[in-house]
Amino acid sequence: PRKEHCEGQCSTTLQCGHKCAKRCCDSCSLDDCVVQTRLSVPLPCGHKGVLLPCNLTRKINFIDSTDTEQLVQYCSEPCLEMLKCSHRCSGTCGQCLQGRIHKVCEEDCGNTLICGHSCPVPCREVCPPCQKPCQNKCVHTKCPKKCGEPCTPCKEPCDYECVHSRCTKKCGDLCDKKPCTEPCYLKLPCSHPCVGFCGEPCPPCKQCFPEHYEEFFYTGEETEEDAKWILLNDCKHVIEVTGLEHWLQMDQEGSEIKLKACPKCRHTEPNRYISTTQRYINLVKKTFIDIQAVKVKIFGQVEEIRENRAKLLVQINEISPNEMDGFTDENKGEDKLKTLRTTLILELNYIKNQRRNEISIHKESLLDFMTSVYLAIQGRVVKDWKNLTEANKKKAYKHVNFLISIVNQRKEKISEEEISSFNCEVDRLHRIFDLLLVQSHPFYLTLDTCEPGLQKKIKNWHTEMKRIIYSLKAYNTVDDAQIKSILMEVSEVFKKSFVSDDERRMIHRAMATSFHGGERSTNRWYHCVGCGDVYCVADCGAVNQIARCGKCRSTIGDGTRVRNREMERALQNL
Repeated sequence: PRKEHCEGQCSTTLQCGHKCAKRCCDSCSLDDCVVQTRLSVPLPCGHKGVLLPCNLTRKINFIDSTDTEQLVQYCSEPCLEMLKCSHRCSGTCGQCLQGRIHKVCEEDCGNTLICGHSCPVPCREVCPPCQKPCQNKCVHTKCPKKCGEPCTPCKEPCDYECVHSRCTKKCGDLCDKKPCTEPCYLKLPCSHPCVGFCGEPCPPCKQCFPEHYEEFFYTGEETEEDAKWILLNDCKHVIEVTGLEHWLQMDQEGSEIKLKACPKCRHTEPNRYISTTQRYINLVKKTFIDIQAVKVKIFGQVEEIRENRAKLLVQINEISPNEMDGFTDENKGEDKLKTLRTTLILELNYIKNQRRNEISIHKESLLDFMTSVYLAIQGRVVKDWKNLTEANKKKAYKHVNFLISIVNQRKEKISEEEISSFNCEVDRLHRIFDLLLVQSHPFYLTLDTCEPGLQKKIKNWHTEMKRIIYSLKAYNTVDDAQIKSILMEVSEVFKKSFVSDDERRMIHRAMATSFHGGERSTNRWYHCVGCGDVYCVADCGAVNQIARCGKCRSTIGDGTRVRNREMERALQNL
């Protein structure tokens, strides 16, 4: 075909030396090359190796400090830190955010779950319920649930019977019929007598098919002429009854809860269990009852989980998404906060895609945590977004999206270590918002007009906050307390040194009564030379008396009616 119609792989080699990954009919561009490229660049984390898409190597300024700080997410140095699950972290420095939030442990679990399946989820610190189809079945039906969910007992009448007795219970209950000990009275098609029991499936003829009777187990009863044999429905093996019952009763007291397998095929077919052979159905049912108790502990109480899900949905819906309409950036990229809300609502609803959506306590714990993260960020956005400058809004948006993208990597479970790490990063995000609010404050924006001493103090505080908040190390309670302490000092300075428009209007309403010639006739305000606090001169407003500042006890006022520059009015625009 002609090039513009060819759907095959493009054979062009780009200027960077990599093969074009597009189709032949598409236009080639260096900006589309995403081949991972290793470079040696000094990074703030102390490492030098980065592994990043080829197209980014031309977009990042390796000299600019801002771009260099962004490069740390591509640091390829192995983490290798020992996690709380006792496994070495398999992530890189960049993937683990320099040790702040480690990559999900990928160590093979291999743990055998209560259902008998092998756990497919990496790291056995927290094994979630099995997601395979449940293998619990009876003669009437097969459980339609996932293997890790508690089964619903069969309500059909039990059909275990023989000519001597029958069970009167429901299929899911323990049978009240004891296994019949009478020999089977039936003749086989070959006219030989059956070597089984009354009411049980007839095993193959011992005389016609002796190969089924050649393996011996446990008791040696197999050699007796009157030995009775059982055909296991699940695997079709034939086993002498005395040996089989000895096997089934073995280590019942205080032993591990698990399903019993056929002694012949337990090694070759480890997931094939005795479950439908009715002679031993009570042993099977007792084991299933124990397994159900374990499943409930692992999966959680379904009703409690449903109630918690409903409560989380109510919390999410308390604040309308319309209150966050302004939360966006100029590039119109994906709003991960909105996406997280949509995902949470979908997962927390009992009906998902028109089907029942039961979740385990592990998944509910994950959704609970993700909801708490969402609510914390949502509350902060609703409260403070409008107070940020446009430049600081972009920074806040970037930090929010970055944190949520890391949270979204957790799909089925979350460990205590991860929750602790994420909570620290949420605290860091709160302090980032506080810092951006400081940077957006009118007083900070006009800091250059303040006296040099105050400028230096504010700038030193600002530098210290940035150093702690944007540090690559893990954030902790000590850091948080230090930032809060600085913020309190900054807030006090802002309150003393800046009067908001609302405060100006309040003062005007309280103190001003009339205007004469464009100037108020009563009550004027001045700065104290000692501490900068404001004080009022009543009546005509002229400074013709001397007093003491109520805060620092410095002398305020003057013996003349001339307003000195040091005592200029604090509220120039009133």
